[in-house]
Amino acid sequence: MNKQLYEKGFDDKYMGDHAGEFNAWFISDMICLTGGNVSCTGKEYVEVTTYDYKKRICIYLDQMKFICWVGDDYSYTQKDYLAFEGFCAKYNLQFEEWSDE
Repeated sequence: MNKQLYEKGFDDKYMGDHAGEFNAWFISDMICLTGGNVSCTGKEYVEVTTYDYKKRICIYLDQMKFICWVGDDYSYTQKDYLAFEGFCAKYNLQFEEWSDE
């Protein structure tokens, strides 16, 4: 598992141990890709969408895959794809395009 994706953890007497939580910079970078919000999370899954759902990306951490949802309902620019490639290179993720069908 890529160590950049998770916090190393620290003992904070007020907030407790943060080991195993997503790294804040990782989540921030992911949100910046679409300008949207985190819409769904799980132990091994994070999804970010825009308000109008024209952009939807997710990451399966157990498989180290970056998923870009494509189809008639989604809209991406070449700049988006370049940002996705850079993000995948930074966090050592495999880029894939999936369809709702």
